[in-house]
This record gives sequence, C-alpha cells and structure tokens, in this order.
Amino acid sequence: MKLERGPITRLIDVTLIILIGFLAIADLGERTSLELPREVNAMLDTLQLDQRRLTLHGSADGAYHMELVSASGLRRPLGMVQGADTLQAVLGRLKEEHGLGGVDIEIEGTAIVQYAVDAVDACDLHEIPREIRFLDESGAAQ
Repeated sequence: MKLERGPITRLIDVTLIILIGFLAIADLGERTSLELPREVNAMLDTLQLDQRRLTLHGSADGAYHMELVSASGLRRPLGMVQGADTLQAVLGRLKEEHGLGGVDIEIEGTAIVQYAVDAVDACDLHEIPREIRFLDESGAAQ
C-alpha cells in the first residue's frame, strides 16, 4: 500500500528545505558594535586650548549666533546673545572657561555695520584674536 502525497505536503517539504538552506548560509555569529562618543562636548574638552575658535554670526536683527569650533571641524552650538554688553560679557567668560584661540566674526550683508564693530571691540577688550567676514545674501563670504 502506497501513501499518496498531496500538493500541500510537497509545499511544506520545499519550504523546509529552503528554510534550512537560508539558515546554513546566514551569518549567525556574534556581531561587535563600536560605541560612538555620546557628546561632541567630550571631544571638544580634550582639544588643546589654542585649537578652539568661536564663530559669531551676526544677523540683521542684532543677534549673534555662537558656535564653538575645533580645529578638526567639530561644532558645538552655544546659543544666541543680543547686544554689545552681553556679547562682551559672554566672550570674557568663554575665554576663561574654554580658552579661545580666536573668534571668526561673520556678518550678514543686511546687518548694520555697528554689529561688526561691537564684535571687534569685544574681542579687542578681552585680547582675543579675530577674523571678520561679511556675507552676502546667499551666505557666501564677500
């Protein structure tokens, strides 16, 4: 007496063979993962003091957007300040706490020139080396 196999039994057989084939070629080994630094701040703290620069971006509304930048290009946003007196106080504090190597001042083309003068005066007051760039509407240096 011969047992007949139906199409469902054949389908199950083929499916199991395919499953076993995939398991045989699959990479089931343990994988190692590298943990990336949790914060860019920790990397900035390990840099030499003279490699840190501050980028001040002066806008038409009189606000200065600040970023601390390392020589390798790592950036740490520090927020925004408004007004010459506040800018002077913040630059003095950043020089003491972060040992600034210099300040890059970027002024939008639509901003008042006085904002650039205020930023230069604040740098000179704290004896921080500075560079100034005036930007056109597209954000490119002129």
